Amino acid sequence: MKNRTAIPYYTKKITAEDRITGEIEDWGDMTFEIKKPRFPKGFVMIWSEGISTKNLELKVLFWLTKYMSNKGVILVTNEQLSNNFEVTEKTIRSLKLQMKEEGFIKYKAGVIYINPRVIWKGSYKQREEAIDIFDHME
Repeated sequence: MKNRTAIPYYTKKITAEDRITGEIEDWGDMTFEIKKPRFPKGFVMIWSEGISTKNLELKVLFWLTKYMSNKGVILVTNEQLSNNFEVTEKTIRSLKLQMKEEGFIKYKAGVIYINPRVIWKGSYKQREEAIDIFDHME
């Protein structure tokens, strides 16, 4: 049996500033594991299941990330999202519009496309192809 050592980590408090009011909002804590670099500079890996946040946009984005395909696509309806996060479908529609305007997603009925520049699963080549497709979507 291999001798396993604990993986070092650190926890960081995540906050965001409201662009209009300047108010600082607490988004919760995020835990980062410290590993030897094996990826290109600028690459960041986050274990989203370890993130505790009060911010609905961040919760939804991490949930989408968890269930998206390796092409950055998730098949989900507004009803499914509203049931999962215990909010109204109107709230989900508003949130999706906000996330689209911020460049995180694009969507059509029952399908959400995650911006591969923001979050990606898969190879570098697949990501480059997905960026091209995402950029040409309406």
